[in-house]
Amino acid sequence: TAGTDTVMLSPETAIGQYPVKAVEAMAQICLGAERQFRHDTDFESAKRGLTRADEAIAMAAMFLSEHIELKGIVALTESGGTARHLSRFRAAVPVFALSRFDAARRKMSLMRDVFPIHFDTRGLSPGVAARSAAKQLHDLGLLAAGDRVIVTNGDSMERRGATNTLRLLEIGAGGHVEGLGDL
Repeated sequence: TAGTDTVMLSPETAIGQYPVKAVEAMAQICLGAERQFRHDTDFESAKRGLTRADEAIAMAAMFLSEHIELKGIVALTESGGTARHLSRFRAAVPVFALSRFDAARRKMSLMRDVFPIHFDTRGLSPGVAARSAAKQLHDLGLLAAGDRVIVTNGDSMERRGATNTLRLLEIGAGGHVEGLGDL
């Protein structure tokens, strides 16, 4: 199962006689369920179900997040699809999902371990967009010098479902972003 990203109380439960106890009980149930959840690292079974490039890139990013030291995955996304895949595959690090679209960021705010941030890629080449996104995260205080990230994006920056690229980048002094050579 892919799990769930969000749980909600019904209006009746939320405004009932014991709303605090209801939320506490729900929190205990969620924490218990998470402890029981077995993280799926069976890449053979997962890759048999891959049908799109953005899914494959998300799977590769998830694999790398478990095998090299990273501070996060940066997904440049128009629709939030790549962020959805990363959330489903449960990467070992936070996913910073950057999009210029309010609707996409609202949807992504409900995804597990996904942190949507406004970022406009219009007029930027894919390489410049990737480095600019990492620099923005540094400037926001979410990344620091020495941090490594994966950036996913597409060759066509303004097309939905076009994620086909994965980059390994490192934050340098002053937020300068460089390609990662040594792991």
